[in-house]
Amino acid sequence: MASASTLAMLLVLGVLVASGCSHVGVPEGHYEGYGDYSNTSYFDLDPRQVTQAVVQCARDNGINVVLLSTGDGFSYGNLTPAQEVKADAVVDACTAALHLPDDVSPTDSQFEELYAYEVALVGCIETQGYHVDNPPSVEAFVNDNGSWTSYEHIQEDVSISSLTHVCPRQPVGGFGAWDPGDPVLPLP
Repeated sequence: MASASTLAMLLVLGVLVASGCSHVGVPEGHYEGYGDYSNTSYFDLDPRQVTQAVVQCARDNGINVVLLSTGDGFSYGNLTPAQEVKADAVVDACTAALHLPDDVSPTDSQFEELYAYEVALVGCIETQGYHVDNPPSVEAFVNDNGSWTSYEHIQEDVSISSLTHVCPRQPVGGFGAWDPGDPVLPLP
């Protein structure tokens, strides 16, 4: 099992990958040209970039999609059931056209990279006035499949959104753009 911050990223991507498997009833539209991730590993995907591509594709195909302020999710707003079916079909088609890789569990070295980011997040979070418990050892983190997260004891409240903008749960640009030792960058 991955850490909560990775689960947030993987949840969005997993939903997108899973939704891309259904092409029944796809409305006519233009779904290509928003990106091709067929040569990117699942771990290295940038969830914000993928989500933004899906949102832009859906908008270009007539679906009113609202991008979350963190950039790693979206909502439709108020839709009738029929509109939601069409919106889901368009999002499925947009997602499928991105050629996302299959969702696979991280390797030990990827868990080690995830651990390094979680540890880097500790300093970022603490500079914002929050306390973070000491992280486990890297070995324990890997053996527990990334079950510890720097955010795990922070109460979900109104200020968490501003905290995740300054100290995002995943690296800006995804893990493919971040290396251990790099700073934690705020969301643009």
